[in-house]
Parts: sequence; structure tokens; C-alpha cells
Amino acid sequence: MKMAVISSRYPSKGNIYSHMWVHARAKEFVKEGVEVCVFVPSKTIEEYSFEGVKVIKAPDFYIAKQILNFSI
Repeated sequence: MKMAVISSRYPSKGNIYSHMWVHARAKEFVKEGVEVCVFVPSKTIEEYSFEGVKVIKAPDFYIAKQILNFSI
């Protein structure tokens, strides 16, 4: 199962406490075998992984197109 999460902010190496509660939940889903990708609205596209969770910062139109590939 692939799960998309949309959050206005998400932790990164330079800002580990930003919406940490969203990250804690995402890590639990990953432990259960769910493929999680967090989308964060942004003006530019940036992809990174934070503690095993894939994060994509991107414009709204990009997120809207990508989210069609997810189960939940």
C-alpha cells in the first residue's frame, strides 16, 4: 500500500522539530510496511528522506498530479 500525506511543514536535517507529530505517525506506518510519501507545498521541488520517510516539497500542481498514484 502507498500512502500520501500532505503537511504544511515537515522535519528535515536543518529543522528537526517542524511538525514532528506528523513524522512520528509516518514512521509508525512505515514500521507496518506502508510506503509513505509526505508532500509539502513549496514553490520549488526538493526531494529528501528523513529517518526513512520520503519527503517531496513541490508546487501544488505537481503534488496534485503525483497523489493520483497513491492508495490513501
